[in-house]
Amino acid sequence: AGFVHPLLEEGVAVPVDLVLGGGGDGGAAAGLVVTGMNGGGKTLALKSFGVAAAMCKLGIPIPSSPHGAPPRVDFFHAIYADVGDGQSVADGSSTFTARLDFAASALADLPELPDGPDPTATPPRHSLVLLDELGGGTDPSQGGALGQALLEAFGRNPAAR
Repeated sequence: AGFVHPLLEEGVAVPVDLVLGGGGDGGAAAGLVVTGMNGGGKTLALKSFGVAAAMCKLGIPIPSSPHGAPPRVDFFHAIYADVGDGQSVADGSSTFTARLDFAASALADLPELPDGPDPTATPPRHSLVLLDELGGGTDPSQGGALGQALLEAFGRNPAAR
């Protein structure tokens, strides 16, 4: 359907689509890594997906391209977003330590889901996790290793999308 960020002018902005799933719902991925050149729209797309999820959670209609089917946005019980530079001179926090603090907090807050289908269980509480410039703020090789470790940690938790 093509989500159009509500702060961007319709007709000028390029609508974005994202399909996430996981585990038996047609093969859609539970996670996604977006890479590309600077200025390619990755951060704007990430922010747009977060805004759409928040709008859905609040019951606000989702702006979308007038061409095609109406948008479908999953309901996420929690939305975690690490977008932008989190450094703080007042707190003595560098970009790198702010990213580590965010990741540790988000991983600790994600609910544990039971293994296997349980017809008596309450519906799963899925969370949307948005990480921009994963592993940034440090040496590229160390940042890459950290990024890989975080992707694996979030990927092991079925509550994270």
